[in-house]
Amino acid sequence: MSDLRRLLPVAVVVLLLAAGVVWMIGGAGDAKTVTAYFPRAVSVYEGSEVRVLGVAIGKVEEVVPEGTQVKVVMTYDSDVDVPQDAQAVIVSPSVVGDRYIQLTPAYEDGDTVMADNTVIKADRTAIPLELDEIYSSIDKLTVALGPEGANKEGALTDLLEQ
Repeated sequence: MSDLRRLLPVAVVVLLLAAGVVWMIGGAGDAKTVTAYFPRAVSVYEGSEVRVLGVAIGKVEEVVPEGTQVKVVMTYDSDVDVPQDAQAVIVSPSVVGDRYIQLTPAYEDGDTVMADNTVIKADRTAIPLELDEIYSSIDKLTVALGPEGANKEGALTDLLEQ
């Protein structure tokens, strides 16, 4: 009887480990593949998340520069429905750090489902503005509104002359 009591915890641990292995191997559903082309893919790497409505559904498998665009191959859980005409958007949750790819919009009943191995062309993708682009736009705006620009003979000039 005491030998049985000693073996019971070991048997339970072995059964739990076996169940975990079966779940990991057998429980993993098939994955669908989608390829998207972006003008650039800064801070998107193999292993970056693919999301729908902010929920992780897959990952980036490959990031390959191809001329003036970047090819991003992704896989996602085949149990997740994505609309056939979905767009791929690179999302930057913070100024620094990894980005993820959002497939949008979310599926609604009646939508046609995206097929495996779908290609999303660059005209259906979007990328965030980079910090240097924002600074450049602000600089152009201040020059355009400055004393040599639109305000050359404006209210500020009148104030300075008085």
